[in-house]
Parts: sequence; C-alpha cells; structure tokens
Amino acid sequence: ELELVKQYITGNLLHSFDGPFATSNRLKVLINSGLSNQYFSEFSKNINAISSGEVLEISREWLSPKNFTLSVVGKW
Repeated sequence: ELELVKQYITGNLLHSFDGPFATSNRLKVLINSGLSNQYFSEFSKNINAISSGEVLEISREWLSPKNFTLSVVGKW
C-alpha cells in the first residue's frame, strides 16, 4: 500500500506541472513561500525514499490517541 500511495503522490505532483499555467502556479508557490528551486525535486525524492518504518515512527510521534475525538452516529 505504501508504494501505491507514493505513486499517487508523485503522480499528483507531476500533474500539478501539466501545462504552462499550472507550472506558473507552482513557481508562484515557490516564490511566495520562499522555497528553493529544488523544493519539488527534493519533495519527490523524499516521498520515494520513505520507508514503512519511517511512516510508523512519524505516526507514533504525531498521531497520539489521547488527542483523538470519538464521534458516534446511531446507538453506542
């Protein structure tokens, strides 16, 4: 599943550069955010390099069950 998500994210990134107007919008993002010209290239490399262990480690750090909200619809 991780490989599928990596391909999906990479495909969306490539699609965001489809055509001159989309490419100019990406350039505006770089300029307005103060990012380097290599940002999208590095982003793509990082997405493709991440391992399932790293995803698990990050999720343990950022997804704490004590911060979750339970929502019940219907009978409990």
